[in-house]
Amino acid sequence: MFKTKSSQIVLLFMICLTGLLVARDILGLSLNKFVFVFIVLAFALLLKSEDLATIICFMFPLTWGLPYTYIFLGTIILYWIKRKRIPALSLFLTAFFLLLEISASFFYPSVDYPRILKYLSVLSIFFTFLYDSEVDRERCIMAYYLGTIVLCFVILISTFKNAPSNWLYLFSRGWFRFGSKQAENVDGMMLSVNANTLAYYSIVGSTLSFGFLPKSEGKERLFHILALVLFVLSGVFTVSISWMVVMTGCTLLFVFTQTKRVKAVLSTGICILLLVVFARAMLSRTPELLAAFVSRLSKADLATGHARTDLMIEYHNLFWSNVRFILMGTGVTQYRQVTITLSNSFHNMIQQIFVSYGIIAGIVYFVAFLSPLRKIEKHTTTLLDWIPLIGVISFTQTIQFINPESLMLPYVIAFYFVSVRSMEKKRNETLYYNG
Repeated sequence: MFKTKSSQIVLLFMICLTGLLVARDILGLSLNKFVFVFIVLAFALLLKSEDLATIICFMFPLTWGLPYTYIFLGTIILYWIKRKRIPALSLFLTAFFLLLEISASFFYPSVDYPRILKYLSVLSIFFTFLYDSEVDRERCIMAYYLGTIVLCFVILISTFKNAPSNWLYLFSRGWFRFGSKQAENVDGMMLSVNANTLAYYSIVGSTLSFGFLPKSEGKERLFHILALVLFVLSGVFTVSISWMVVMTGCTLLFVFTQTKRVKAVLSTGICILLLVVFARAMLSRTPELLAAFVSRLSKADLATGHARTDLMIEYHNLFWSNVRFILMGTGVTQYRQVTITLSNSFHNMIQQIFVSYGIIAGIVYFVAFLSPLRKIEKHTTTLLDWIPLIGVISFTQTIQFINPESLMLPYVIAFYFVSVRSMEKKRNETLYYNG
């Protein structure tokens, strides 16, 4: 991946950005947000469009600690200029949903234009990358994967560093979940996600590891195993029940895909055994880990998904009681100000899209969202190739998707993963028949 001169500049960028995040979030060095903007845009000016796409994908998981309004707007404009030819559909969809949000803003108590600009920055990248067939998707997948490793590593270390002395007791009671806790009482910007969002990135990272493992060997395989351990640890410390359910399902799917290959079965069995031994050792040393999950599973609202089903009913009733919501939606960036009577944010991707956009625009979004998958021929992929996409779709049924807007971006990578595997098989078939 880093053999050419331009790709080595990409590597240098990844090292620089990671170093800055570590210096700021772990070592406590105070850094102005415009330092990040300057460095990203300086590298962006040097790189070709395909390398620029790679560093943008590296930053997908890191938006939670970066001033990404400036960064994404700057990099996507540079990408469009360097690329010279952008799919018209990407520009149309970006303009369509931006105009929809501007229309909705007329009904907001007070319009937050910077917030709309932030939404636009991600929306433009989402549709551009979803429809640009000339992006080096394989490099983008690996860049995102490395970015997720950085996210999970920095959040775990900074959380341990800033945790109170009695954090294990608080954790066992369900009062201390990893994610945004490390950023409490910290001035300025810092990598910070809530527990459910960290669990989401854990799922996406883990499912990508599942996809990489069967085709890797030696040091590369060890790297993916260590990354998987990091992702799993990140998920465990969120104490997310949704994470447990989706992770279990994706793991079973992965194991099922490996049952036809003896070597793969042995390797998978060894990995699972090592994880079990590691988990047992951790639980014996820190019984609070098990107590935290027992506490979460013992809550009275478990049957309603910790009140998620009640929340869905609230949004459902509100949506169908207002003709404007049905036709135009509540809007995306300030839907909480519009639905002020409701108890919490959305916890379901499908409902959030339809309630925020309205019926017509919601259908448009889903058609735009799913149509790239139609180009993938079923016979060119296996179940293993679809596991990251299954993980993304499954987990987002328990959290948000279009607000916070960064949650849309892992879908692009999951789509890239299945499309790359499809293209690989097509190339192999072509070589076979031509040979």
